Amino acid sequence: MDKKNHGEGWLAGWLSQPIALRTAKRYGWELEDLQKQFRKGFKDQEQKEKFIYLRAAWFDRLRNAMKNFSISKDQLAQYGLDFRECKRFYFQAV
Repeated sequence: MDKKNHGEGWLAGWLSQPIALRTAKRYGWELEDLQKQFRKGFKDQEQKEKFIYLRAAWFDRLRNAMKNFSISKDQLAQYGLDFRECKRFYFQAV
């Protein structure tokens, strides 16, 4: 199987999953990355401000996806993403 067909197969598999599952996975992965960055700390104020911006953008995109695709907090939880945890992380002091 060549790389092009392999990529198309992955994409078809990804798109065949329910939108709530794809949303939970995507934003769950992004949450993990942001949490790692937060635990690592910041070298300077600029890095801290960039993190705050990225965290806000992530949370806004999550809420927009929930609104645009009619995804409930319960649906996210069903697929392993706790919206309350996302919200706590968003409002956590830096």
